[in-house]
Amino acid sequence: MRAKRKPQIEQGPPWKAIRHSGLLQMRVVRVGARRTSLRLESEMWGALEEIAEREKIAIPELCGHIEDTRLAGGSFTAALRAFLISYYRAQVKDADRN
Repeated sequence: MRAKRKPQIEQGPPWKAIRHSGLLQMRVVRVGARRTSLRLESEMWGALEEIAEREKIAIPELCGHIEDTRLAGGSFTAALRAFLISYYRAQVKDADRN
C-alpha cells in the first residue's frame, strides 16, 4: 500500500492567506461625553483593540481622538474605518523605509 502524499501548499503573496468573516458586531463605545453603538466587522474591532494596546491608550480615548479629527457631516463609523486603514498604511510605509 502506497503512502498518501501530503498536498503541496502553494506559497503566494501573504494577502492571499487572509480570511475574514465580514460579519458585523455591535458594541457600545463612549465617544467623548456620549455613548454610541457601532457596528463593525470583527476584524475592525480587533484592529481597534490592537492599536489602542500598541499606543497604550484606552479605546474611548482613541475614539475621542477620531471623533475630534473627523470631517463634519461624515459618519463616525466611516471615520473609524478610515482611521484604521490610515494607521496600518502608515505602519507599512514606516516598515518599508527601514
